[in-house]
Amino acid sequence: MTNGAFGPQEIHDLENRVLDKASWDDVKALRGINEGPPVYFTPSQKSVVDGLMRRLGDDPLAQRARAAYGRAMDAGQVRTR
Repeated sequence: MTNGAFGPQEIHDLENRVLDKASWDDVKALRGINEGPPVYFTPSQKSVVDGLMRRLGDDPLAQRARAAYGRAMDAGQVRTR
C-alpha cells in the first residue's frame, strides 16, 4: 500500500505507531492479511485498519500515510471481501 512512497525508517516508525495504538483484539483481527496488490480485508479487518489509520497522529508522516491509504483504496489496491 505504500507504493514506494515511504523509506524503511518511515515504515518502521509507522509500524511502531500502529503497534502502540493497537489493542490485542485489533491484532487478532488483522491476522491473515496477505501482501498484495490487491490487499484483501474482511469487513472487520478494514474497520480495524481504518481506526488505526485515524489514530496515527496529525504530523506530516501520519498525513502522508492516510493519503497513501486513500489512494490505494481509490485505485482498487485494497479491497474488502
